[in-house]
Amino acid sequence: MKKTPMYMKVYRLVVKRIESNIYPVDSLLPPEPELQEEFQISRTTVRKAMELLAHDGYVTIKQGLGTRVNDRKAMSQLLNYVSSFSETLKRRGCVVTIGEAFFSRVEADAERADILEIKPGSELYYLRRVIQSDGRPVAIAENYLIPRFVPGMADDYQSITSLYQYLEKKWGITIESAFDRITAKAAEKDEAETLGLLQGAPLLVDRRITYTMGTAFEAVTLTIDAKSYEFGISTKGRLS
Repeated sequence: MKKTPMYMKVYRLVVKRIESNIYPVDSLLPPEPELQEEFQISRTTVRKAMELLAHDGYVTIKQGLGTRVNDRKAMSQLLNYVSSFSETLKRRGCVVTIGEAFFSRVEADAERADILEIKPGSELYYLRRVIQSDGRPVAIAENYLIPRFVPGMADDYQSITSLYQYLEKKWGITIESAFDRITAKAAEKDEAETLGLLQGAPLLVDRRITYTMGTAFEAVTLTIDAKSYEFGISTKGRLS
């Protein structure tokens, strides 16, 4: 039987302390020298454990400021109301930025034409963004929109953080409802590189159709780092 590496033992013990609130959310972990002394390990081993904790979303390491415990449930979205990914993050106190943004005009394929009730080959606006929370990439958003609803998006896309707020404030669109289909997948190479994950890491994929005045105007695929986000569903009553 393989012996468990010391850095992994430290990792598991720190996780246990975080989950049992010995190290509460927003607190700083003990400094490296203190952990070295407690566990009788090298500085390199401590750092390896801390890096793994950061990779798995338990902590954030800030040079010169220490290692802070994250709220791993902070990025939680309830599905009983319509909210964008970035709005959810902001409500939880996260600083949301866009790592990169790409805009183009594309032709609707058969699937998206069917979803948006338009003819195949019709023009759509395609917006791809990497969404960052507190400086860390957490999701890739790919939006397909019907141009007549957002005619000036080509000029604005680089400044958009919350798409829904942009649609409401700039174009007066009332977002009435949405249909979400959520699945899980393993990160492919390009997704892993974009999100700073290992290839094969777990991802959540939220495919949403958004409606205004009873009309579907947007189809979005949101690919999310599964270790740092969750969806909650509120239900009531029984189906008879």
